[in-house]
Amino acid sequence: MPSLRCECGQLLTYRPEQSGDRVRCPRCRREFHLPANDVPPADAGILRTSSPEERLMPTGETPPAPPRPKFELRDSPLDAPAYQPVEPPPPSAPPEALAAERSFRRRPAASVPTLDPTLSLGRAFVEAARHPLTRDGSSILLAGIIFFAAVGLFAAVASFFPIIGGLVAALADLAVKGYIFCYLMLVVAWGARGRVEIPDWPDTSDLHGGILRPLCLAAAAGLIAFGPLLLYDAWAQSPLPVLRWLLKGWGLFYFIMAILCVAVRDDQTALNPLHVLRAIAHVPREYAAVWALTVAALGVHWGIERLVGRVLLIGYILPMGVGLYLAFVAARATGLLYFIRRDRLKWLEGETSERA
Repeated sequence: MPSLRCECGQLLTYRPEQSGDRVRCPRCRREFHLPANDVPPADAGILRTSSPEERLMPTGETPPAPPRPKFELRDSPLDAPAYQPVEPPPPSAPPEALAAERSFRRRPAASVPTLDPTLSLGRAFVEAARHPLTRDGSSILLAGIIFFAAVGLFAAVASFFPIIGGLVAALADLAVKGYIFCYLMLVVAWGARGRVEIPDWPDTSDLHGGILRPLCLAAAAGLIAFGPLLLYDAWAQSPLPVLRWLLKGWGLFYFIMAILCVAVRDDQTALNPLHVLRAIAHVPREYAAVWALTVAALGVHWGIERLVGRVLLIGYILPMGVGLYLAFVAARATGLLYFIRRDRLKWLEGETSERA
């Protein structure tokens, strides 16, 4: 069969009856006329290939998509092989994919089922109350109770060693509470995306991106929120109880939206007080309802501790379980606030919205 070489270096073959036709190179898509039968091709005698992908296609036809090349065409002498094997590049994920995997928010894919975006605030609160009572949610609550119970047992044993045991028990209690709080931030993030399922526990294999980084952001947000209260306690010799309660209320009012900003943006720019205050100004009534729900949850937990706190075993497990449930509900409701009012709060995503 006659053959010729295109300007791009592709060696091609064609049938004799195609001589004189206008054809297209399957590699560079350049169109040209095939030489007539009486005109010998310029590269006669060069190694030719008979693979379908390297045959010229008529102009009116659409060539099939070529497979991933396993060989690379080389400009070589006639006595050298025309094709040299090329090693495929090692698979690697794009940087943004790796960053999303390290992110504690675990952004959902487009195929993940989500809630109805037209959900009202009242129905969102009902959904938040039911969410921890599902089968997966109950498993999470049970695991949290076991975590806290194990830490309590460890603290009781460590109390026999006054100095070292107390320090180790305090560090263990801080670690478990930090891990639970990191999970609650994950609940906020999944609620902000409207995800239906229960999130898994944070990945401990990625200690920096999955646990330490979100906790540091939350700690910075808490320092900004309750900073006025700390300064007042340090400055005033005899703090006024009324003023302290007002500063506590303002700190909680600011902290809830700050956590939502951290969950949505997932970077240090979420700590900017202008972002937090602007977000509150965009949804004042809805956010006031979420804040009232959180305050009510704290009040219920405090009341249960007062009622059964002195009862053996029950006074430790019941407030713990109720506290975890109410914290889950408040975190879910905070995330759903963004989901149902995303038209007003979408600017919070900033540059990260492109990677959502």
